Amino acid sequence: MRVLALCLLLAFAGCSKATTSATPAPAPSAVSAAPQATATAKPQSTRCHTADLTAMLEDAGAAAGTSYRYVVLTNSNGPACTLYGYPGVSLVDGSGAIIGKPAERNPVKSPQVVTLAPNKSAYALVGFPNPGNYPPGVCSNAQSASMRIYPPDDLRSLLVTLAGEKWCPGFTVSAVSATKV
Repeated sequence: MRVLALCLLLAFAGCSKATTSATPAPAPSAVSAAPQATATAKPQSTRCHTADLTAMLEDAGAAAGTSYRYVVLTNSNGPACTLYGYPGVSLVDGSGAIIGKPAERNPVKSPQVVTLAPNKSAYALVGFPNPGNYPPGVCSNAQSASMRIYPPDDLRSLLVTLAGEKWCPGFTVSAVSATKV
């Protein structure tokens, strides 16, 4: 079987040599021999990084046993950049330890790409359920000293003072938006 395969291979190789063109290839010209330069345009904006942003909280009112605040992320350090998705949000105590669980995603608004020009802001709505709506022991006993905020797609966080909130089930955050939801 090996001999047959070798014979077929040699026969095929002989045939392929017989059908090659005897016409010599043209000599490369000076234009085609030079390496071609490619120009790429710099993107208009890139993903916002934590180092490019500042964070603050704004009151957003209350409804149905929940108080709301906006997380305001502002491009304070550079050219236009984009945010997409949900920020990570946690309540933390004075030592930096997380209280309860991180905020759950609230699908009140679908994620969208938000382009932040310098000094422009994006908003995410955070809901804080009222501890009085729950039986004792359901909400945390610890009170927050601050809120840790991870911009979408980033592993570094920003810390904003937020004294006195308690974690309860139903602690939520919306996707970032160009306007207040």
